[in-house]
Amino acid sequence: MLAANDNLRATLLSGIKDGLVGQNRLKEPATWPKVYAELAKHPSNEVRSSARQIAVTFGNASALDQLRATLLNPKAPVPERARVLANLAQIHDKESLPAILALAKAGTMRGPAVVALGQYDDPRIAPLLIQFIVDEDKGVRSLALNTLAGRAESSRALLAAIDAGKFKKDVLSAPLASKIRGFNDAKMNAWLEKNWGTVNASSEAKTKAIANYKKFLGTNAILSADVKRGRELFRGSCGLCHQLFGTGGEIGPHLTGGYTDLEYLLQNIMDPNAVIGKDYQLVYITLKDGSLQAGIISAENESTLTLKVPGAPAPVVIAKDQIKTRVVSPNSLMPEGLLNGLEEPDVRSLFLYLRQTSEPK
Repeated sequence: MLAANDNLRATLLSGIKDGLVGQNRLKEPATWPKVYAELAKHPSNEVRSSARQIAVTFGNASALDQLRATLLNPKAPVPERARVLANLAQIHDKESLPAILALAKAGTMRGPAVVALGQYDDPRIAPLLIQFIVDEDKGVRSLALNTLAGRAESSRALLAAIDAGKFKKDVLSAPLASKIRGFNDAKMNAWLEKNWGTVNASSEAKTKAIANYKKFLGTNAILSADVKRGRELFRGSCGLCHQLFGTGGEIGPHLTGGYTDLEYLLQNIMDPNAVIGKDYQLVYITLKDGSLQAGIISAENESTLTLKVPGAPAPVVIAKDQIKTRVVSPNSLMPEGLLNGLEEPDVRSLFLYLRQTSEPK
């Protein structure tokens, strides 16, 4: 029974809502329609919002109509529209897809819309996201890449666009390449092997590669590199998982900077699988809708698990009843081949940035 006290009622509803995250189309309790009709008229916006999200989990038509209206309302606060968008995408609401495609093209909702498109399997999505990459739209480029790599068909479209010369292969970060390998598709793996680099190379090959990098990474050569370019490269690769100088992802360990030991850096970058902490094992989750997520599990209960995913703006909550396969990779979340595809000047710039002890101006 819902508490009469408004504060307690809001807390209870919020707890129920959070407990249902990642789940959808659950069987509606017999008493819920009557309860929801009362809560929908409650003066507290927090109560109404939580009740509406719970109702959507049960597939309530009235609640769905309200969410769709909020999504289309340009005067609604952006955070509220973003929450609504995530809610509708989570249940794969087909009626909302045209609006989401439109929102992805322009305006303050672009980022959330690009992320939400990952919940849909539709032929219009990949060409749109590929065009964002062609246009070098920095606002949504990384989000578009991550969304494309979330499904096998759109991953194929991404690799085909690179082959067609629409953009360079260096748009593929190490985490993205690792994610695409999670589909275990022979043709895509062969493409990555040819164009991006070898996974699980032999110790002899790694030793040879390290020796080669040392030839052009001497101290004098590094100090003449472009530190700002190094920062840009870091944020597009290492920074998806690691923080340095307070900026970056919250997935891998925080980095301290001041890395002057070239041998140490090269060994860790070239052979990240030498020692893998349990907390950083890569897990591939394939869902029943055909999408794939790759990351590390940060939380799990009886009904859901939460993944920290490189490049994603927030942790991804997945309902266990929607999981088709769950595979723990023998490899680290940090994939081999991080330096593959980088020209010598860019490698120098990246290593110069890693030598810094504070954020360069």
